[in-house]
Amino acid sequence: MTHSFSIASFLGALAFSCLTSNVQAQLRTYTDQATFRAETGATNATGPLPDLGRVTSASVGSLTFSIAPGGGDLAIGAAGTLAAPDWYGPLPGNNIAQGYENLQVDMATAVYAFGFDFAQPDATMPVWGGTPVDSTFEVSLYNGATLVGRARFSAIPTDVVTFLGVWSRTAFSTVTIIDVTQSPFVDDDEYYGEFYTGVTPAATVTACTDKVAFLATPGATRASGPLPNLGRVNSAKLGSVTLGVGPGGDDLAIGPFATSAAPDWCPLLPGHDIAQGYENLQVDMDAPVLAFGIDFFQPDASMPPWGGTPVDSTYEMVLYADTTCVGRVVFTSIPVDQVTFLGVCSDTPFNRVIMVDITNSPFIDDDEYYGEIYTAPGPNAWTNLGYNLTGAAGDPLLSGTGPLTAGSTGSLNLSHAAPSQIAVLLISQSEAAVPFLCGTIVPWPPLATLVVATDPIGGISIPWSAWAPGLSGARLAFQYAIPDPAAACGLAMSNALRADVP
Repeated sequence: MTHSFSIASFLGALAFSCLTSNVQAQLRTYTDQATFRAETGATNATGPLPDLGRVTSASVGSLTFSIAPGGGDLAIGAAGTLAAPDWYGPLPGNNIAQGYENLQVDMATAVYAFGFDFAQPDATMPVWGGTPVDSTFEVSLYNGATLVGRARFSAIPTDVVTFLGVWSRTAFSTVTIIDVTQSPFVDDDEYYGEFYTGVTPAATVTACTDKVAFLATPGATRASGPLPNLGRVNSAKLGSVTLGVGPGGDDLAIGPFATSAAPDWCPLLPGHDIAQGYENLQVDMDAPVLAFGIDFFQPDASMPPWGGTPVDSTYEMVLYADTTCVGRVVFTSIPVDQVTFLGVCSDTPFNRVIMVDITNSPFIDDDEYYGEIYTAPGPNAWTNLGYNLTGAAGDPLLSGTGPLTAGSTGSLNLSHAAPSQIAVLLISQSEAAVPFLCGTIVPWPPLATLVVATDPIGGISIPWSAWAPGLSGARLAFQYAIPDPAAACGLAMSNALRADVP
């Protein structure tokens, strides 16, 4: 079967997406500095701000601050002004002030995470700060001149030090922070503190409450198997998962063995089930997975006598790769008095899940119950064929995301390549092992080539918003060649990657 017409259309879309980038890149937003730093791995990019007073632009740490188009004035610290010793006392150390808050921040190298301490005065507005307004701020991310994505922050707390942050799947090197409040004739001020950046890309994490669809995922399995009747335990290994009490949790019982609840905690959840005092369940996988799900029951009218007062609860599912947080999803409006399913899928592998009841009802004791646990490695659409040729940053790594089903999203991602360097992507419908200089080309003969450039940290992301139809059954091979003085023969090569379209 040939796919030349559809593949040509796909290649055109691929080239277009590479040139235009993904303007609507998925961004994760934060208003808590500790959570932002824990999840993104961000570090302090500026350190304590200096007391420079009014400037046109200034470099502090790895960042350069300037006035974005439409902004008015820029002062880092209050030196030489009537506001000395500082613009806003409650924000520790020197801070940044503007007339019209249009701030531009340029990074020394591209990053994936960006955040800053922030204060919006109301009752605490200093005399030079104008009339208080509850403002809306827009944070826009750019890779060179290309817009990567943007996020808006509204309902920002007043009169306290707060935090605004974003995490992107796509690298960016410039940020603009703009007050977009519809109050053009009211002069008010907000203030910036220290800034933070991170170099780890964000994962895409989505909720899945359709058990049938989850189990249709290739490789999906009953990871725990039928639950045994163990009673209270500290932890227990069931199948390919190990259950334990998460931080802040209380008790763990797998089945009601040796309790008055026998023969089961919740008769409406088939088989034995899991109960806790404070619901904070930790599940560790034997090997990383891309999908996790669990049978779940929230009683209301069916609450057993030992289950306390029914509350419609909110659950948060947090995914970790070892100790690194990959992402989180929140489940609300969970159906009551029936067996339901809570699941999550990620494009980044994880090997630990913590499920926490985060309902704001600390003085009400209610119970929910867990059933069997399921995991899946995700659709196996991508195969690493090897043949990397080492460069200055190690082996360039080519990977793919997305199930390659018609209309689905996904991307080709290169990392660990030479930064800011031309790269050639070879694409073929067949595979070989053709010697070339000091390396090996696998996509042969090439159907097409695409010339692109790595970003300042040696990466390229080529996303698509809808995989082309008409490619079912096709097999495509991809590989990058990157000029690199540190590589053998002056050319580094990524691994070859095969895409098997279902």
